[in-house]
Amino acid sequence: TLYGPGNIPPELMAEQQVADQQADAAADAATPPVDTAAATPPADDPAKKPAKPGAVTIKAVAVPSVKGATGSGNKELTIAMRDALQQAGWPILTAARGDALTVQGRVVIGEAHGATQSVRIVWDVLTPDGKNLGNLKQDNAVPAGSLDKEWGDNARYAAEAAAEGIFSLIQKYR
Repeated sequence: TLYGPGNIPPELMAEQQVADQQADAAADAATPPVDTAAATPPADDPAKKPAKPGAVTIKAVAVPSVKGATGSGNKELTIAMRDALQQAGWPILTAARGDALTVQGRVVIGEAHGATQSVRIVWDVLTPDGKNLGNLKQDNAVPAGSLDKEWGDNARYAAEAAAEGIFSLIQKYR
């Protein structure tokens, strides 16, 4: 979910509970009583299948330090990504763990070409066992030298833009 496991805001949870109760009441009114002893789900019903043996429940996201940025960029990008994921409700770790996905950031700053230079950020999303679930690539041209010291709001913008794609990869994994 966008908010992470078990971290749905109370106001959304209350809305969902009301909607679920209304749907249940409507279904009860429209459906004749069923003998529950005789009603068994089909063997191939995925909702009733037990979890795979050894399956891991993802409880957090690890964001170790970003690598390759200039100036204070590594620190700023790391903090910005942790903040973006935490604001979405995910518990954040600083290192990989057996029940956490890991988001690793890599930055490549290109040579200046006139007044601009390229910046490429790759965010790799890894499963708890270290396999690459996928990645998000961001490429931009920025004013030459503008990221040599501090990244400022650029770090936050990059992390927030990548977060949506990271949520999609996490959902795909679930």
